[in-house]
Parts: sequence; C-alpha cells; structure tokens
Amino acid sequence: MTLSNTSTSTRTGGGAGTNLTYLLVGGGIGATLALLFAPKPGSELRKDITDISKKSYDESLELAHQLRDHSGELFTSFKEGAGNVQKFAGTKFARVTEAIEEAGLTNGEDTGDNVLQLDEGRGDKDKGRQPANIL
Repeated sequence: MTLSNTSTSTRTGGGAGTNLTYLLVGGGIGATLALLFAPKPGSELRKDITDISKKSYDESLELAHQLRDHSGELFTSFKEGAGNVQKFAGTKFARVTEAIEEAGLTNGEDTGDNVLQLDEGRGDKDKGRQPANIL
C-alpha cells in the first residue's frame, strides 16, 4: 500500500501594499470604463481621462512619500533598539567578567578552592558518590 502525497496550497492574504495596489488598479479601471461609456464628446473624454490620470499619479506619489517617511522612522527605531540591546549586553558582560575576576577564575588560574568549597557544603550524604554517565 502506498500513500499518495497530496499537497494542499494555503493561500494567505496579501499585505497592505498588495491590497492597496489592487484597490488603485480596480479604481482606475472602473473610472476609465465609466468615462468611456459616458455620453461626452471625444475632446471632453480625453480631458477627463488626462485629469484622472494626473490625479492618480499625484496620489500614488504622495503614498510613496508617506511610505518612504514611515520606513525611515522604522529604521531609526530599529537602530535605536539595537543600540540599546548592545549597551545592555555590554553591561551584563562586564558584570559577568567582574564576577569571574573576583572569584579568581581568570586566565586559567583555577586553584580548585571553589570546587572544594562546593564539596564541603554538601555534607556527608554525597561522599563517595560517583557522577552519572549520561553519554
């Protein structure tokens, strides 16, 4: 018995930019058709089409400027956030380095005193116990 490989395609909705593009294209097509079927002389029709085209171009240009400004603001925000994370990590790293130096564990100078202190703190119940081999 063989199992067939059936693939299902899940279609997700487009982003806001894609939906906005579809809206503008649909509006342009609808406006053009409305003008073509309106009872006007050819010169008026051409003027109306030119006016609508210029208006659509100006609106598209305005949206592009807004998008550019918004993306610049987002970039600045992300840059500031990354700087804050870097400062935070540097501070934590410095604290850990200080703690290691205070414990005397720098440059491989482990004297074994720390291990001895841990072993002494366990009490008699763990003496002679071997560590478990987990590998």
